[in-house]
Amino acid sequence: MDITAYWLNKKLKRTKDGKCYYYYPYTRCEIDDTQTVYVDGKEYIRIEVTEEQWKALTKEDNKEYNSDRRAHNKDWTADTPKIQKIDDD
Repeated sequence: MDITAYWLNKKLKRTKDGKCYYYYPYTRCEIDDTQTVYVDGKEYIRIEVTEEQWKALTKEDNKEYNSDRRAHNKDWTADTPKIQKIDDD
């Protein structure tokens, strides 16, 4: 999951003709005239989709983001030793 693309798509951005913009990382498989945006030195593709398509895409992004975040938290806590209470008496 590319976190920058996730945050770029967090808020609906409309085009002039009523469609919505959706961003994803550039993969070098796109057609040369596809619009790109640079954020922090990385290139992202900006495509126009309908609002229904945007909702479906961002719903999948949310599921993937939350799944990745849960997996990261699980890995991080699995390696952390449990804190034990030490009796100072």
